[in-house]
Order: sequence, then C-alpha cells, then structure tokens
Amino acid sequence: MNSSSDSLHQPPRKTSLLSFVGRRTRTIIGAIVVTVLLVAIIITLSALYGTQRDKTHANSDSSHKAWELKNFKTLVVFGDSYSDEGRGLYINQHGTWPPVGWQNPVTDLSAVGGYVWPRWTAWYSGGVSAMHNYAVGGSVCSITVTPKNGMAYDIQNGQMSAFLADIRNSTIDVPADETVYAIWIGTNDLGVVGFVQDAQGPGQTLNDYVECVFTQFDRLYQTGARKFVLMNNIPLNRAPMYALKSNGGLPVDQYWPNKPNNLTAISYRMAEIIQSVNTAFKYQSAYEMVIGNRYKGAQMAYFDVHSLFMDMYNSPSEYFNGSQEATVTVPCLTCKDMNYNNCTLVGCMAPDAHMWYDELHPSEQSSRMVAKEFTKLVQGDSSYATYWS
Repeated sequence: MNSSSDSLHQPPRKTSLLSFVGRRTRTIIGAIVVTVLLVAIIITLSALYGTQRDKTHANSDSSHKAWELKNFKTLVVFGDSYSDEGRGLYINQHGTWPPVGWQNPVTDLSAVGGYVWPRWTAWYSGGVSAMHNYAVGGSVCSITVTPKNGMAYDIQNGQMSAFLADIRNSTIDVPADETVYAIWIGTNDLGVVGFVQDAQGPGQTLNDYVECVFTQFDRLYQTGARKFVLMNNIPLNRAPMYALKSNGGLPVDQYWPNKPNNLTAISYRMAEIIQSVNTAFKYQSAYEMVIGNRYKGAQMAYFDVHSLFMDMYNSPSEYFNGSQEATVTVPCLTCKDMNYNNCTLVGCMAPDAHMWYDELHPSEQSSRMVAKEFTKLVQGDSSYATYWS
C-alpha cells in the first residue's frame, strides 16, 4: 500500500505555526488577482456559452451541444494516488518507470483501499475498451512548482513523457472522437509537500500550479486530443489529515508526523488554498475555451468534484451504504507510520460506510461515486460539470 500513497517521498520538515498564517497572502495572491480580473467577463460567458447541468433539468439538450461524444471507448488518465492503478507500485518495485507500452493490471491494490475511479468508470460506461492510466501515487503537476525528493513523480516530466513515448511508438490507439483525457492533480501540490506548508519552489505561486495543469492540456492537444476533463480539488480541509478537530482532524498521522498543533490554522489554510485554485480552474477553463481560443475545435468539461464531495459529506446516508452507520469523519484505516505498521482498523469490515479510506485518501465507495458522475459527465448529463466547446 505504501507504494501508491501520496506524500511518501518528502522527509519530515519542521514548520512553525507562523508559516501558516504569516505567508498566506504571498502564496495565494496570484490566483486571486487573476480570478478577480476574469470573474466579470466569465460570468457573462458562462451564461452565453457554457452549459452546466441543473439537477432539476437533467433532460435538457443544451449540454449535449457543447459535449458531443457518440462513442466513448478510450479513457486516458493523469494524476496521483487517487487515480493510480499500479504504475506507482511498478516504479517503487523496479526503481524505474514502466517500459513503453506497459499496461496497468486490473487490481484493487490501491491507496483508496480498492478499485480506483478510472477502473469503475470503464465498468460503468460499458463501452470503454481501453484505459491508459498514467497516474502515479505521490505525484504533483510539476516538481518545479512543488519540488519533491526522489524520482520525477509528476505529470509534466514523468507521466506526460510516458504518454508521449507511447504515442511516438504507436503502442496505444487513441482516436480523437472516441477518447477522453482526464487530469486530476493537486492533492500533493497543495498539501503537506506543497503549498500548505510553504514548500513550493522558489518564487512559485498557485498560479504556476494552475498554469501547469493547462500546459499539460496544451501538450495533449498537440497530439490530436480533443476531449478534455479538468477535475478540480476535493475539500481536503475535510479530510482527517487537514480537518478541524471537531470534524475528525487528527493531531498526527502517517503522512505528517511532525504536524503543528494548531489544527484550526491548518484546516483554514487548506480551505483558502482549495477555494483559490478551484475558482481559478473554473474561470480559466471558460476563458481559454471561449476567449483565448486556446483549444480550438476541442471540448472541455470542468468536473466540480469538490461539490460532489461536499454533497457526500453533508448527506452521507445517500452515498455510503455499508452495514455500519455512514461516517464522513472517521477513516476506515489509521496508521502510526508511513510503512502501514501499527494500523488501526476502525471500520474496514464495512468499507462502504466510510468516505475516507485513510487520513488522506477517499474510500473505494467515494471513488465509485466519482466514477458514476464521470460516466454521466461523458454522456453530457452531469450536474457537476460545466461544458465548453
């Protein structure tokens, strides 16, 4: 399990409480400035060009005009341990990236305690015949923005390079009209090895992280990709690793053994960061598709996973159906160290009752919910998606 967990490649780092509250403006000001400049324009554009499904109007035809995908047969995924289905395990076992053309085995050995959402999406959709999952546990978007020790566990240098090598060698088939490309990254970039601890690279801001994600879509676009899904960040401030004590926040955990005592400062800091980058994602996707014409002829869906998780958090009985009472604060598994020793099984006999598998990772049941909504998104029917073309 250690191989596919996030935040395992950063040595313990002493952090004072002042770093959480004293440098807040410096790390989020970039995203806020850009957002403020775009909000007025993009709100108008959203009304004119974007389509977001309303739960009470699920049969509207408007979103289908912005997202036309008659044959969804191939899914390509980039991300971290929320999506990793074995690539990270291969890297840790062999000390190198998999060879060109390597395919993920179908496995439930993952950081979510079961099958990850891309695999569930392939099953739910029915028509998906190929899934190319480049996600690696512990990854960030760019090690330039948020440096990490060890190998290049990022999308920019590692995952995207693996994908481009497969394209050059024709080891994968990705027809433009049948393939969806999804990027879900940020758990580590914004977390304990990144911005929440002011561990980003020199001069790097949240804007650099946001732009890194769009740069990866640029690279995909240049290969002929035309159908993109940008998945925003979940409410990490609700995860036991970053939550308030009253919401199940843990004073120490396997991923942050030297955590500062003030859980309130940590949780509020994370909430601000998440809100800033998600807002930037939302409005920049609209800008790039409508005004900037950055991806001419392409289609993009902005998947508001944050809202999905908040709905699960606020109405757990509607999403978690284990034999025990649903819980959104107590993880299924807690461990005292990163090697998964001294673990406590809180309720893993009923994993479907838990929103979180451990302090940081969603459970398999939460991953199923992401997959169900992703399947609806591809069909143009998701109430959590905004579609652009």
